[in-house]
Amino acid sequence: MIQRPQHSKGLLSFNALFGCFYAFLIVVYHNQ
Repeated sequence: MIQRPQHSKGLLSFNALFGCFYAFLIVVYHNQ
């Protein structure tokens, strides 16, 4: 994974949060 110093930590945190949320949706979807 390439890390770019010019990217803000806010965007990185948003991407991480969205990734966790997306994974949560997948788990809920498969559990139904």
